[in-house]
Amino acid sequence: MTAAEWIALSDRGSPLNGTDADAILPRGAFVVELTLPLSGPAVLLDYAEPNGRSGFSVFFDPVRGLIFLQRQGRRLLRHVLSDPFGAHTGLIRVVFTWDILTRRWRLVADRMDGTTPRFSEGPDPVAWSVADMVALCHAGQRHASVLWYGMTTGDAPPNPRAWIGRQTPLDTPAGPVAAGLLQRGDLVMTEDDGPLPIQRA
Repeated sequence: MTAAEWIALSDRGSPLNGTDADAILPRGAFVVELTLPLSGPAVLLDYAEPNGRSGFSVFFDPVRGLIFLQRQGRRLLRHVLSDPFGAHTGLIRVVFTWDILTRRWRLVADRMDGTTPRFSEGPDPVAWSVADMVALCHAGQRHASVLWYGMTTGDAPPNPRAWIGRQTPLDTPAGPVAAGLLQRGDLVMTEDDGPLPIQRA
């Protein structure tokens, strides 16, 4: 497996690392991290191009499981991972990879607690548009459980780095607060030095 730099991340309205917004990616990985449990059916992510030619949605259904729905022109693809979460509570990472050359896709849900990840895979994926992914990151609808998401050109996420999404809860003296609600000067709890003010928001 090869990793690459992020080329699109949630809450960012333009491609990263000089990526051409008009590019079509024949292979790559889409990554989303969320917190559980989910109390019932939920639309986790949703975006549709105004002209209806492309779109992308992620659904959770307690009976059917995790569903990735992708529209590209006349093609509508549905990728399903049955019962990916069980009764899990806490953080989970979902990675969807595709490769047009090998004509394969793979959907993996990792509880990140040492248990074996759940996965499904199949043939004939659709290449992703950088413009569509950037639009999803900038203007897509997201469920409150989604902490962050993004896309890379590799088939695995880049090496971990410090990253806090807008929905990531941060400990403050008043309790957990979503990062996107905090402003410069607000206090957050640190492991070594107690409460410290945010320098930049």
